[in-house]
Amino acid sequence: MPLKEIKQFSAALRLGDSSLEERYAMFKERKEAVLEQISKLQEVLKIIEYKCWYYQTAIEAGTEKIHTQEKPFADDSCLDFLKEEK
Repeated sequence: MPLKEIKQFSAALRLGDSSLEERYAMFKERKEAVLEQISKLQEVLKIIEYKCWYYQTAIEAGTEKIHTQEKPFADDSCLDFLKEEK
């Protein structure tokens, strides 16, 4: 929570019960912001997981060329973990 919001919350807290709804609204807003950040981080994680898979399979094959061939695998089942995340 940014310092400005912490100060606003502290001021509302000092008002007691008369600011219950205001404080609740602040936490609802914060929750939405955090959920949005989580969503963005999940997208970044998908990319990182792909990159880990990419390098792991290249290391196992001893070359990155396996990723530039038209059909490096009999099927695309190696990418199922990316499809499942959507």
